[in-house]
Amino acid sequence: MGIINYLRQKKKEKLPLIARVDLAELQRQREENSQLGDVSILAKADYTKRIPTIRLYYTALERFNRYGTEEPKVGQTFGISSPFRLPTEMSIEDACKVVSYLSEQVEQNNDIEPASEQSVAMVSNILSQYGFERVESKEKGHYHTVSDYLPFRKIRTDSIPVCEAIEGVTDLFTVGGDFKLFKKTDLHDRYFDWFTAGITKQDIETIYKNIRRDHLLPDDFSNDKTSC
Repeated sequence: MGIINYLRQKKKEKLPLIARVDLAELQRQREENSQLGDVSILAKADYTKRIPTIRLYYTALERFNRYGTEEPKVGQTFGISSPFRLPTEMSIEDACKVVSYLSEQVEQNNDIEPASEQSVAMVSNILSQYGFERVESKEKGHYHTVSDYLPFRKIRTDSIPVCEAIEGVTDLFTVGGDFKLFKKTDLHDRYFDWFTAGITKQDIETIYKNIRRDHLLPDDFSNDKTSC
């Protein structure tokens, strides 16, 4: 280092800290951090849409003729739960197995009709005991409506807003009534056969152990008879 450069360096070191900072560089860094901060906020806002989430959804449709007119109508009944975020690292496939297990348990232990609205409601009431996080901000409940039946037109369910799909949420449909009518609805495109019969308690324990979340199972799970 030459003597001139050395003196310049010593002089710079004696300056107050604020004078040693390249203000243009500082401003550039702040702008970059601000932009990263904005991206981070947006990412957080969108993050919940990426968390695997399910909703239990009972629907039953029946065709009838309106009394006195013989006009064909469709009665639509819905029992819809809050959405539930899955335990961390659990797949939708394994979540379906958990719901399948709980469905059979509440039906057997409470002597209720399989694949009924009551069964769906009871499972939704206990799902949080198995590490599923309820999303309270979304609508839920029991709904009924009547619509016209037109043989060559799709049956619409959008008269009830809660029936609409929620971005990022997988609906697990339990279908009662006339399944042929259900196939004519705008809901059928979202339907898939998610139910697996005969899931055992050991299967459930394995699912949770594989994702290192067996601590989320109820304390008395090994002796549990699921009921509400």
